[in-house]
Amino acid sequence: FQTDALTEDGLRQQIMVHFPNLLRSMLSLIMSVTGGLDWYQVFKPLMNIGPAYSCAFVFYVLLTVFCIMNVLSAVFVEMAMQIRDRDLLIQAELSKVDSFLKDMTDLFREIDYDGDGQISRD
Repeated sequence: FQTDALTEDGLRQQIMVHFPNLLRSMLSLIMSVTGGLDWYQVFKPLMNIGPAYSCAFVFYVLLTVFCIMNVLSAVFVEMAMQIRDRDLLIQAELSKVDSFLKDMTDLFREIDYDGDGQISRD
């Protein structure tokens, strides 16, 4: 059974593990949202310090996760739009080729007076 309360020594130890300096604090925050560290391990000492720190951390986690999801979604949508644009260009080019072939077929049918499938200079 795990309890949320930490003793004073346990709290000091957890703070020194996750927040001894600015660089380690940033690393703990990044690791907590990228899966390198369970975010509850970082949250637990903050929860014992005060609710403002706990709320700030939860806000950070939620904001970061939603921002990352938003950026990833935007990248996928942009890639899909580029693929769609390329497909539309290919379709337009194929339509031009089909139209040209139809026009040329109609032209040769008009030139072929006797309908035998051959044209001559006469």
